[in-house]
Amino acid sequence: MIRKLGMGFVIVTAWLVVGMATGELSGVERALNPPAGGKVLRFPAERSVGKLYVEAVNGGDSSSSVAVCPSRVCLVGDWDFLGPAHGDVVVPGNRRIKLTIHMRDARPNDLSFLSKLGPSDLHELSIQSRIKRTPASRPALESIFHLTGLQILSLYQTGIDSRQMSLLRSLTSLRALVFGNERSVGSAGLSVLKDLPALEYLDCETNAIDAGLEHVGQLRNLRWLRVRMGRIRGPGLAHLASLPRLERLSLWGSPLTDRHIRYLEGLTGLKSLTLWGNDVPLTDASLASISKLASLEELHLIRLKTNFTDAGVAKLTRMPKLRNLGASPDDASILTGMQQLESVGGIPLTLRNMKALAGLGNLKSLGLALEGPIKGSGGNPVATLGELKSLEKVHINSVRAGAKCFGDEELAHLESLNSLKDLSISVDGLTDRGLASIGKLKQLESIYLTGTGSLSSHGLNHLNGLPKLERLSMIMQANAWLGGDNTPLNLNGLTNLKNIKLISIRLKGSEWAFLAELENLEELWLNYCGVCSEDGLRYIKGLPKLKVVDLQNVNCTKGDCLAVLGGLKKLDSIRMIGHVTDSALRGLPALPSVRLFDVINDVTVNPETIAHLREVLPNVDNVNVQQPSQQGPSMMQSAPQSRGTTISTSQRLSSTRTRRTPGQRTRRRTNR
Repeated sequence: MIRKLGMGFVIVTAWLVVGMATGELSGVERALNPPAGGKVLRFPAERSVGKLYVEAVNGGDSSSSVAVCPSRVCLVGDWDFLGPAHGDVVVPGNRRIKLTIHMRDARPNDLSFLSKLGPSDLHELSIQSRIKRTPASRPALESIFHLTGLQILSLYQTGIDSRQMSLLRSLTSLRALVFGNERSVGSAGLSVLKDLPALEYLDCETNAIDAGLEHVGQLRNLRWLRVRMGRIRGPGLAHLASLPRLERLSLWGSPLTDRHIRYLEGLTGLKSLTLWGNDVPLTDASLASISKLASLEELHLIRLKTNFTDAGVAKLTRMPKLRNLGASPDDASILTGMQQLESVGGIPLTLRNMKALAGLGNLKSLGLALEGPIKGSGGNPVATLGELKSLEKVHINSVRAGAKCFGDEELAHLESLNSLKDLSISVDGLTDRGLASIGKLKQLESIYLTGTGSLSSHGLNHLNGLPKLERLSMIMQANAWLGGDNTPLNLNGLTNLKNIKLISIRLKGSEWAFLAELENLEELWLNYCGVCSEDGLRYIKGLPKLKVVDLQNVNCTKGDCLAVLGGLKKLDSIRMIGHVTDSALRGLPALPSVRLFDVINDVTVNPETIAHLREVLPNVDNVNVQQPSQQGPSMMQSAPQSRGTTISTSQRLSSTRTRRTPGQRTRRRTNR
């Protein structure tokens, strides 16, 4: 069960709203007798010691204590910001609570306030330090070990040592444990883990060597394991074969070599393997070792250097349960026997490969690499791609300069993919005709387009008929938007949209009106989309779920311009670039839910106004207002006019390929 980390603010019940106009949690939430269904958590009255979160109402299956990203094997979760851990705070009694503590300087932090919490008051505790702790500056972690009902504990650079590790034995309910850059924990310190009977998830970035993995191999209930390689030479990985319930394993960081992978051959019950980041390319020898993992269903390669050949990848085709193939061949014909295959990426977009893939009736996710002109003597290979009716996800990326990207003709061939939910493409010369083709894919939930084009409101309106669309990103070059089209922009039908990111899609003042209908919108990113005036801002004031606002070319001069933000109770992040006057900033209302405030301005702001912002933004650690003396030219300007410069680049799969000898192709690849 996968849940994404949210960063919003929730109004838990009506009684939590009392006192918020002052910019801090006060009044009822500090009462000695909490309302029905609530309870009081007591923290120091003189200062905030951390930040509290409550599990989101739509957080998914609440019966599961641990949620893990399947590819990265990282903990994830859906949490709403509740407020600072300051004084007596009322929290809902029937919801999970998370406390995050940030240690910001070299002084030892006093955590004794944790001793006032009940054993099961917290579901998750995260203690993070910005600097690496020494014995003289590490916090006294003894205060956490009475929290016997704690389910998840994350420690980042706290400097925990072997002596303090021994105190973890009291946390018998712990299901997930994260060590982030905890270099004082060695192999001996990991011996404590065997006394945590409920532990299911371990993220181990420590100073342990192979002997430490022998202790990890004794965790009988461990299901998910993430290991930073560091000082691990390899033999210790063989101990992981003793874990009877291990499902997902992620090995990340150098050294990660063929030698390390060889010691995994005994993990015959493993279902998912992630290899993430290395210095020395893996070769076919690693694929030979992986092919012995009889139960493997998923192979994920992330930012990994490889030197695989098609002959090496062919060894994986004999794995009967493998559904997700991270190692892709140049010649897709070697995959024709893998009828169980559901996901493969990095396949060169050629006619031969598309014909080979056409026989894979269960293929749901396909990543294609553009390495040259799409059309060849045999025709357009995308026409064959349209025969893969089972596809739900298609990502197509240009990985070589000068490669012909997708255009209108290619998009027309995708109109038959009636099951498609996720479309990500590098486009070349996209016009309204291409958007019309995309508008026929009624199951789409996510669209990501980047590149060049000639677009208008008329074309963009074709997307209005996509009732399931949740994410829309159009990262276009500067001259993509056509002038002179008087068609009103109408995207009111995208009522399920949660995230919209537009770059170089020029909007006139009245065209911002469609935003008012997007009641499920959580993130709004509009850059180089024309001037955002006071009239534009008023269209977002009624969006109850909005968490992120990122706007460029903002023009706010009136004192009540920003007052519209006061009704956005879940707003977490505000970033504006442009012309925001001193008067407009002084009109910003109290926003206790906001944790990031960043303005890059072309006008000077008075110190008194900065003081006002700090008062109405009590949970922003650093109110950042850059003024003309702190930056370059005015930010109120048009987008760059050169078609040769892309505003933003896709963060998709990239690879480079080289030849070793005639007749034998090998690839030196960095998977992303």
